[in-house]
Amino acid sequence: MNFHGKLITSAACLFVLFGCSKPNATPGDTSKNFMSAVESTDVSKFTSTLSSDLKAKIQAKIPDLKKNLEEGSLKIKQCGGYKNLTPNYGVGEGATSVEGYTLVEYKGTCPSEKQYLKLVKQNDMWLVDEPGPSVKQ
Repeated sequence: MNFHGKLITSAACLFVLFGCSKPNATPGDTSKNFMSAVESTDVSKFTSTLSSDLKAKIQAKIPDLKKNLEEGSLKIKQCGGYKNLTPNYGVGEGATSVEGYTLVEYKGTCPSEKQYLKLVKQNDMWLVDEPGPSVKQ
């Protein structure tokens, strides 16, 4: 088998092993992507986790978004960064919306907190429709 044949076979094996999962395929994926986008101040990744309705609401506030992400990232860094992000979303069969939280644990001495999010399913992806409060534990 030549090099190209081996490459195609290897790619096919990886596809079978890992599939072609979407970045926001589950509420847990979305909540982790949302939180890591804040930590990295990645506006593009952050907005990719938002529903079309929420994107429309914040469209005029995009210049403030980078500043808000930077403030959130600074808080995370002051807490030593994320240690664990544990999503808790109960999704029923055929559900198109869900409310839940992600338990955020930090590497430093900051107390754990629950970040509540309301998610909706759009185009087979779970997206943040309404960020809720962050409650210290």
